[in-house]
Amino acid sequence: MKPRLVMRAIKGGRKRVELYIEELECQLEKLYREFRRDVVVVAAFPDGRRVEIPSVIMRLYGKYYIHPGYEHQHLDLSDVYIEDVLVQDTMTSIREVQCGADVVARNLVAYVLRRGDMPRRKLMKLLYLVDRELYMRRGYTVFRWKLYRYGPLSRGVFDALDELEDADAAEMYVTDDAVMYRLLQPLPEPPDEVKEAADRVLDTWASRSLDELAEYVNNLEEVRDAWPGKPLLQ
Repeated sequence: MKPRLVMRAIKGGRKRVELYIEELECQLEKLYREFRRDVVVVAAFPDGRRVEIPSVIMRLYGKYYIHPGYEHQHLDLSDVYIEDVLVQDTMTSIREVQCGADVVARNLVAYVLRRGDMPRRKLMKLLYLVDRELYMRRGYTVFRWKLYRYGPLSRGVFDALDELEDADAAEMYVTDDAVMYRLLQPLPEPPDEVKEAADRVLDTWASRSLDELAEYVNNLEEVRDAWPGKPLLQ
């Protein structure tokens, strides 16, 4: 069944047009949490017209909805079907926005660790390059990044590593000079476009030393020109 724009009553007896698409809720939530809330609804009218309606993602009672802009509230939307929802800044179909972010993050970390035991600092820098590749080609990242003392860092990587340890899929051990991680059992591969980005990075950098990798990453323009705490790849 195609999703419809629907009228919802809100406090004060007023009504507004909203859209709730259950099968796309994880994408809506991801965009909402990443503050990319502006979208464009491609609406199909019974007379054959196609209208692009600038809209915004809203959260109400734990669910995520699309709220068309006020300039379109006068339209009769009772029989309108939704053909697509586009991310406004990139015009990417919302169905292409990666959902299940936590699963993708774990699977990506495990996929990188297939290349062998790895210092945590090297793993962090490789994952930054993977996300940089994704950001440049696809416009999104698996993790959120900020600049810290030793280069780009994502708390999400630590979370993914903790989850892998809890699932007995990876283990941490300490050597004289590094915190190391070892993959104990493989996980499903990440989505194709994430895997392709990872393969491009790993084929070039997985066998290189941490010093070489750190020098390269820390001299990337967006890293070199940033300050501690500055978000990266945004």
